[in-house]
Amino acid sequence: MKFNDIAIFSVSRIISERISTLLVEKDIDIQIYELEHYDVIDKAQELVNSGTKVIISRGGTAAVLRRCVNIPIVEIPHDFYGIYKTIEEAKRFGDKIVAIGFPQYCNMLKHYQSITHESFKICQVYNHKEIEDIMATIKNDGCHVVIGGLTVNQFAEKYDINVVMGDTDNLSIEVALNQAVNLIKYINQEKLKYNILDNSINLSSDSIISFDGSGIIINVNYQARKNFDCDVGDNIFRFKVFKTLHEYIISENNVKSHIVEYNNKNFDLSLSHIHSKENFFSILRIGVVKNSISMTRQNSHFPTRYSFVDILGSSEKIKECIFNAKKFAKTDFPVYIEGETGTGKELFAQSIHKDSLRSNKPFIALNCSAIPETLLESELFGYEEGVFTGAKKGGKVGIFELVDGGTIFLDEVSEISSLVQLKLLRVLQERAFSRVGGNALISTDFRLITASNKPLKEMVINDKFRRDFFYRLNILKLPVPNLHARENDVILLANQFVTLNGRELKFSDEAAQFMLNYEWPGNIRELQSLVYRLIVLCESDDVNLNDLIECGEYLDHGSFNHGLLESNELEIIKKVLSETHGDKVQAAKKLGISVTTLWRRMKKFKIHT
Repeated sequence: MKFNDIAIFSVSRIISERISTLLVEKDIDIQIYELEHYDVIDKAQELVNSGTKVIISRGGTAAVLRRCVNIPIVEIPHDFYGIYKTIEEAKRFGDKIVAIGFPQYCNMLKHYQSITHESFKICQVYNHKEIEDIMATIKNDGCHVVIGGLTVNQFAEKYDINVVMGDTDNLSIEVALNQAVNLIKYINQEKLKYNILDNSINLSSDSIISFDGSGIIINVNYQARKNFDCDVGDNIFRFKVFKTLHEYIISENNVKSHIVEYNNKNFDLSLSHIHSKENFFSILRIGVVKNSISMTRQNSHFPTRYSFVDILGSSEKIKECIFNAKKFAKTDFPVYIEGETGTGKELFAQSIHKDSLRSNKPFIALNCSAIPETLLESELFGYEEGVFTGAKKGGKVGIFELVDGGTIFLDEVSEISSLVQLKLLRVLQERAFSRVGGNALISTDFRLITASNKPLKEMVINDKFRRDFFYRLNILKLPVPNLHARENDVILLANQFVTLNGRELKFSDEAAQFMLNYEWPGNIRELQSLVYRLIVLCESDDVNLNDLIECGEYLDHGSFNHGLLESNELEIIKKVLSETHGDKVQAAKKLGISVTTLWRRMKKFKIHT
């Protein structure tokens, strides 16, 4: 096994021999360096630049490395066995023994002396330059033998003094090796997390900027660079577009929503401040507001992008859903689509419109949860000029005017306030409305499709949704099944996402079973996200269970069932215990089982922590 990420800087030829023997026994290939003290820093920097992530060393060399390089330095611990072997070897040359070393080694020698009452002199140094001065002094004092590392050995030869180089036991070396290997695993895991996070942020359609307490930008995604021409190192205060946020940045107050205009576009800004024990930073998230209306726009008529042929699936539940949706498309009655987040509710809404007699008319989608209540009315109905501060000259056309003859899709309809529900109810009844601040009655012809990830019937029972409005919406109800209920559609959809992105990935039987058993709380959107990560991060075209565990986030959700545990429990339990550092209470919580059950399964598989 080769570890290019690890290097060893030995301080003694004896220790080098021990390390070499141990590496051969363990079949591990790590480069060992024996360097003069003045070459250590240059060599270390060279290794760091070429990709080395951890260096193993000891004593003064380790101390110098910690000061001069920015990667972890693992130190081979000093031990009594190594000191004992070194002292016994030195006694062969006489009883005037001098040990030279850095503080940590000298403290260990003093401790050894206090226990064994051995008689030898200890000379402590703080840098390699002091060693030659000490060598000249002990030569004049008639020293028989000196104990130390490579630099001590070098000067001992110059002053013709017998030398015994420091020793250690195999256990100390093995401890350092294990620590270095574990560090490499941790570094690689953190790098993977960072890459996933960085790719996710850059795939976001929103602009995301994070900056420190001084306003210096410390991270920025692709959209932010594109929209605002900013980069890491810039100061957020120099951008005029964010001027209205300056007082909130300085006072460290969060901002939920703030609309600004820049380069003929409207942007919705949200600001959050993050405090930790040692650090403080802020995150600015900026979304483009296209009149707060999400439109699938290919031309001026806002046509749909999807149709029923784009809904993939062979399960009975999705076939039934498509069959009913096609029947609904032939009528003009309101359709209410109910389903969990990420199940494809807008896909069905667009398909119903595409298959209806209104297919050549506009389709306009509005996410009701994304718009503040104060703005929702003006988005739906438009407003007259001068009705409020900041109103556009000539007023604004609402979506009920834009959609005339077409279909309106109101997503997250459960989030509409009772007052707006009442106004929409009147529009449904009268097929006419007035702009905000206006008196003229405007007639409109439209087909209404609504959707919610919350059960509206329960909300009605709990007085959280108007009963009369619910009856108007719930004429044709279309329940969309969640992904987990769609049997083998998971693999079908995953393969489709792979194909659309020009990649060929093959899921192993074990990986496929894992995906079929997983609950998919984020549904198709979560599956799509996983496939995109696999496309980017998988080196091989063969996707195995380990690839899914590394690229997925199942354990954070606790969303796998007992069938999943039965088929893959050994790997999963080991991974969870590793992530929780052996904390069985936290591990059981992540696995969704009791601590007693976890102990029983650990005993079954002989898992030790």
